[in-house]
Amino acid sequence: MAEVILLPIGICLLIGFAQNNTPEAKAKRQQAMIERMKKMGEKRRYINKFIYEIPELSFYEAEQLKSKLGDIYEQWNDE
Repeated sequence: MAEVILLPIGICLLIGFAQNNTPEAKAKRQQAMIERMKKMGEKRRYINKFIYEIPELSFYEAEQLKSKLGDIYEQWNDE
């Protein structure tokens, strides 16, 4: 009885695993990861450029501002 239930589940898992590990699926996941990394880099460049234009900030203040602006930038950019 257990074999009757486990066999279809095992077949479905095997098919799903095979579909997710095709070269096309791997390339698609890799491309998505590259896009996410590019967006992160753009955000950091934008924030760093803004912060480095404020000469009165100490290193500690600049790091706090980077953290806070990063959160605000992500929320603003998502909307």
